[in-house]
Amino acid sequence: MDNTITFTKDGIKVRETVSNPLIPNTERQSIVTYDKITEYNPLDIHVVGIVPRVVDGTLKEIEFRLGDESDVSFHDLVWFKSKVPEILADGKEWKKESIYKKLEPQFNPSDYKRLKSGGARGYANLTTALNMLKKEDVLENPRKGMWKLRK
Repeated sequence: MDNTITFTKDGIKVRETVSNPLIPNTERQSIVTYDKITEYNPLDIHVVGIVPRVVDGTLKEIEFRLGDESDVSFHDLVWFKSKVPEILADGKEWKKESIYKKLEPQFNPSDYKRLKSGGARGYANLTTALNMLKKEDVLENPRKGMWKLRK
């Protein structure tokens, strides 16, 4: 049996291939949308974020952030990575703090949750999203503290 999972914009695509010398190979494929992940969760684990880790264009690991009911509205890195290019689409250079202020009206209470480091969860996720987008050649950092879309 060969099983693979693929993260797509629609959800997690699961593909199973069953190999058996007595019957022809069979393949099943399904997509579990991101909002349905906890419904297929017999251990009642609450997934509050899905973070792909890409190194040199290759997916190295996928982190499932776990939490409790109070974390239900947490915006994960996927959300930040989708919003930042929208803001920077004007072609101008933006300070990280300005990007944060632009996103802030869309924040939920859990985005303001303080981390052990003392910073807000939303600010930490924005920082990580900016760095990930830079590594993926979506953004550039032309001057210290400034961000813009790569042309």
